[in-house]
Amino acid sequence: MKVAGHQYREEQQQREERQRRILQEYIFNLEQAQDKAEELARAHENLKISQDLLLTVVNCTIQGLCLLRNRTFIWCNNAFSDMVGWEQEELIGKTTRIVYPNDEEYERMGEIVYRNVNQEGLIIYEYDFVHKDGNQIPCLVTGSPLDKNDLSKGLVFSITDFSERKQAQETLKKTLTELEKRTGELEISNIHLNREIEDRKAAEKKLSEYRDHLEELVKERTAEISSINAQLRQEIIERGNAEEALRKSQNKFRALFELAPEALFLKTLTGKVLECNLAAEKMTGYSKAELQKKAAWDIMPKETARKFLKIMKNNGGGLKAEFTRKNGEAFPIQASIKSIELDEEKIILVVVHDLTTQEKIENELLKGQKLESLGILAGGIAHDFNNIMTTVIGNLSLLKMYPNLSQELLVILEEMENACFGAKDLTQQLLTFAKGGMPVKKTVPLAGLIQDSAQFALRGSNVSCEFDLPEDICPVEVDEGQINQVINNLIINAGQAMPEGGTVFIKADNIKINKRQALPLTPGKYMKLTIKDQGVGIRKGHLGKIFDPYFTTKQKGSGLGLSTAYSIIKKHDGHIEVDSEMGVGTSFQIYLPASGKKPGKIDKRQQTPLKGQGKILLMDDQESIRAVMDKMLRQLGYDVTLSRDGAEAIEIYQKALTHGEPFDVVIMDLTIPGGMGGKEAIGRFKQIDPEVKALAFSGYSNDPLIAKYAKFGFVGVITKPFRVTQLSKTLYEVITQRKLPQSK
Repeated sequence: MKVAGHQYREEQQQREERQRRILQEYIFNLEQAQDKAEELARAHENLKISQDLLLTVVNCTIQGLCLLRNRTFIWCNNAFSDMVGWEQEELIGKTTRIVYPNDEEYERMGEIVYRNVNQEGLIIYEYDFVHKDGNQIPCLVTGSPLDKNDLSKGLVFSITDFSERKQAQETLKKTLTELEKRTGELEISNIHLNREIEDRKAAEKKLSEYRDHLEELVKERTAEISSINAQLRQEIIERGNAEEALRKSQNKFRALFELAPEALFLKTLTGKVLECNLAAEKMTGYSKAELQKKAAWDIMPKETARKFLKIMKNNGGGLKAEFTRKNGEAFPIQASIKSIELDEEKIILVVVHDLTTQEKIENELLKGQKLESLGILAGGIAHDFNNIMTTVIGNLSLLKMYPNLSQELLVILEEMENACFGAKDLTQQLLTFAKGGMPVKKTVPLAGLIQDSAQFALRGSNVSCEFDLPEDICPVEVDEGQINQVINNLIINAGQAMPEGGTVFIKADNIKINKRQALPLTPGKYMKLTIKDQGVGIRKGHLGKIFDPYFTTKQKGSGLGLSTAYSIIKKHDGHIEVDSEMGVGTSFQIYLPASGKKPGKIDKRQQTPLKGQGKILLMDDQESIRAVMDKMLRQLGYDVTLSRDGAEAIEIYQKALTHGEPFDVVIMDLTIPGGMGGKEAIGRFKQIDPEVKALAFSGYSNDPLIAKYAKFGFVGVITKPFRVTQLSKTLYEVITQRKLPQSK
């Protein structure tokens, strides 16, 4: 028994030892895997940085670059797009036929290019491509394959526009031809002159030999001399004309040099300035006399100066660097350096292009691309979010329609519904600025909206509001949601400027703007809204930037609040401005055009949905929305038919017409991914039935169609999410063609 127990303990210890080794090996392998994962993550980040850097460099070059696959544009940079006059979006996916004059040239050059690339792996040639406007562009083209063994992967081409150089060559060629012609004429004149001199000497000899025949000889020679003198006078005139033409040519080239838009320098091989034009003086801030006394490193960093001198000694090249103006300001330039001969002396021609404006444009373009990306993201999120909220709010509305609900439960459901609509408003803040949605305006009295927005924005804070809103304030025609967003942003900023608490003063006035007032507004009546805080104020250096996108002095700020407010007020044909004093506070003034229309009356009694009857055709790709809408419409008393996309809806509608059972209203979602949406389907519906009553139904609240639905053929619009009272009111008005008072 003791031997068996001892053997059991040994086997138990061996099993534990094997398990410990397996666990150690597992931990070691896990650590190795973590290290490899971190290494792969770093490599991926470095690859992304390299790709971004390469794309930036390629788009900054002045050389046209493009990638072709099967003679189809896959990619091109900005320089190539500008060169041929087509936008990048127009080129991508198109064949290169778009830049050739005709099909024959397109086929001929294709055979030449691909034959040379197959044989040599590279092709360099000159060709006159066709600009979008029809003009020809002389270009130098260099092409090579991505993979020499598989041309189907694509060819990369570098294109240089040398229109100006070709024109200059033609002008120089004509000038040289004219000079050669004039030189030949002068040589012929000299030959004639020499011959005449020899003839004259012979005549004088004959005169001495034939003195007896003096009278006859004098007459003959006089006639000959007169003729010769006439020829000499003509030659002298022609020689003078040639010299005058040469002088004018020199003056012409001097004027071209002086008035050239680019900065031009003529330098010695050591970098000393011999000549410069007016553009060079303007660009650097130095006069010509000052530049002629400067060394190369006086107007550029020493390292750049060394590169300049090296390129000059190597007979030329290009360089992108920085120059320094007389006032010490550094600015980016691109220089082209070329060795030339002038009066049998070797000098350097430097052409300098100031890149300051170009860089500003590129920065603005990048900023615009950021906003565009933000808008695409915001639009997608808002659409999906509004679709989800439509299902949630629709089911809440159905619950509220159940009979015998307690008042307490109705209040809870109402609060839930209001909270959902508050969440919907959050998506609108980023969406309005990024996508630039047009406001859906209606005439409203602004006092109630101002009070509700301000009190909501300051709820739970230690900041109070003081209102001065006269009863006779002019109504304005606005998008309530967007103006609510403006007031929210300004009130939140005011509250954040007073962390210790304080009061926000809100005042409204009726004013009249005339031409004498320094405001960018059309003369007329306006409602002026002033929002003033007692905060720390805004520095003068920041006042001119506060409406710029992404500008913020807050650590957690996005920099979009005031930009959004500015964008919204502009779209309402209004104006917003700011005054601030450090330690005193900040005041924003908003000007909105007064409306001549009377605001709609609020019918507070209409809190319950309106029952109706009729046939409704509903089209939406979301099954959850179709389900909840089906229940809501049936609760309201309507017969409902559902469809998933425009094509199915058109087929159902046409069959109903054929059987004499037409639909009273068609409700169509504007956008159907992968199918026909309402935007496309409405045209087909109008062809089938010009009297069709179609409602636009969309989660894209900033779609331009929402603001101008009638222009597209719709009779009304329902934006997701919505209240059942709004849905019932819209259907009632469309079917009965009777306008109801505005419901609150």
